[in-house]
Amino acid sequence: MNKKKWIAIVIAALAVICGVVIYFAVQNKKPEPIPLPVEPVVEKPVKTTWELNAESFDRCLEDIVVSVVYTSGFSAETYITGERYAYGYNNTVVGDRLVKEDETTLPQEAYQTTVDHLQKHVKPFFRHVNRVLSDGEIVALANFMYNIGGERFTGFSAEGAEVCRPSRLFAAVNENLSADKCARYFTGFRSAGGITNDGLLKLRWLQAALYLEIITPGDLKTANAAGIFGMSVHELFGQDYPDKDGYYTPKFDNQTIADVMKQPGVGKTTADILRF
Repeated sequence: MNKKKWIAIVIAALAVICGVVIYFAVQNKKPEPIPLPVEPVVEKPVKTTWELNAESFDRCLEDIVVSVVYTSGFSAETYITGERYAYGYNNTVVGDRLVKEDETTLPQEAYQTTVDHLQKHVKPFFRHVNRVLSDGEIVALANFMYNIGGERFTGFSAEGAEVCRPSRLFAAVNENLSADKCARYFTGFRSAGGITNDGLLKLRWLQAALYLEIITPGDLKTANAAGIFGMSVHELFGQDYPDKDGYYTPKFDNQTIADVMKQPGVGKTTADILRF
């Protein structure tokens, strides 16, 4: 066989081998995955501090009512507080008007009036707080504003206009001072008619305890309403006068708390008053 024929045979053989190799390579090759469509990333809007606190307020609303009922008890008859007439849970507003002499109310009406008042005249003032609050802080500050008014606490109207000097408590909350320091500043509001009122100091002790979550709304449900007022200022603060800075330091030892919780108060538990 001449040389040209050998070359032709070799070339043909190589072509066959290459074809076989390519065939098996193609057969063993895995198919390329089909890319899935890319979903557009939608960023959730970040909630503001006010929105977060408003949500907490709504979640804690029943606890706030419990704290109000504990500190007030219930009275169907109108009575004079020193500035205006009050009834129910010591609420002096019915809708947009003040309570009048000789009015009466039912427990259900007092409850709804209190809820409406908290929603309309307390909740809006949390928009002036610049940090996210705990549930205990929400309950305590709501109870505080229910008593003194949101304007006196923040220095602003509900709409945001400056109306007076903000309280030291408000400044301390916004400065994110320790809870213990903030708790003392509740006692800055203790006077009625320019005279220190023991009842207000006792109320401030309770609000401070709620702020620190040493006492909870659950505790107040099972305690006799208004029991805090059976304690003396000395028992709650260890002295009858303020510290050098003008504020009182509450006592929160176990014995003091136990004594508060077992006071007879009005003779009904907070839960019983709210059972209608």
